[in-house]
Amino acid sequence: MPIVVDAQLGGLAHVERIARGRRFSADARDRRDSINGDDLIANDLDVDLIAGPGSILRTNRGEVASVLRAHGVRFGLENHPERTPSEVLEAIGDEGALGVAVDTGWWATQGYDPVAAIHELSGRLFHVHLKDVEEPGTHVTCMHGEGCARISDCVGALIDIGYAGPVSIEHHSFDRDPTPECARALTMVREQLAIHV
Repeated sequence: MPIVVDAQLGGLAHVERIARGRRFSADARDRRDSINGDDLIANDLDVDLIAGPGSILRTNRGEVASVLRAHGVRFGLENHPERTPSEVLEAIGDEGALGVAVDTGWWATQGYDPVAAIHELSGRLFHVHLKDVEEPGTHVTCMHGEGCARISDCVGALIDIGYAGPVSIEHHSFDRDPTPECARALTMVREQLAIHV
């Protein structure tokens, strides 16, 4: 089963620490560009894929890719703040160690069709976060199928493009425990995938 570390890339030293796989230093100098002081990542966890936002790609894409390649780790850029597939593709360039982590909820939040995004990004897709949101313009998550992200159609798009990589079920509810809804969503996705096996 593929496992993905979901992390936001900070500075180049942070990328090196994530890719190399050692505990983040408790030293304040090292923490200024880290996620938090006690994460274990990538090679420490025997994981070859990191996914999340990565503003550093705008300024140091080549150096980031070089560090990732040196440690056998890939990075999937999650689509926020990027609002279109072309913005995501521009951010990752042609670097093979860099790809895309589609977050269906963020596409829907930004008013972009997540199904279209999956198709447009299919050649660079490393990871998928299946998340539904109540309506465009907000990022209030909800049970899969109750919002505007068209989760069933997103799963259909993944089947259409032959995607076989990791998929996360996401739901960030703040007014209740989302565990039962996540379990139902997982069952729904597994049932849809089983039809196409």
